[in-house]
Amino acid sequence: MIDAFESARDAARDKENLIAEADRIRTEAAYNKEKEERDAAYYDLEGLMLDEEAQLNNLKEEAKYWEEERYFALEMDDINYFEEAQANFDKAQERIKTA
Repeated sequence: MIDAFESARDAARDKENLIAEADRIRTEAAYNKEKEERDAAYYDLEGLMLDEEAQLNNLKEEAKYWEEERYFALEMDDINYFEEAQANFDKAQERIKTA
């Protein structure tokens, strides 16, 4: 009779352990799913940030190019090209401000 009781008690403990293990696995799986979603969102945002920085750097390079072209136009005494370069420089500066 004691063996039957111990066997039943062991079976109950085994079931409790299995239930606890299944709960741990479900909790871990839910955590991993949430972590994957957070990581994906983070990497999407990081990618967008890098794209925006690259676009801003391109705009700054464009402004620098037109600034140098203004000086070139002055050296060549070409007022028409200077005005064109100045207009493009102003447009580039405006795009930088709005970026």
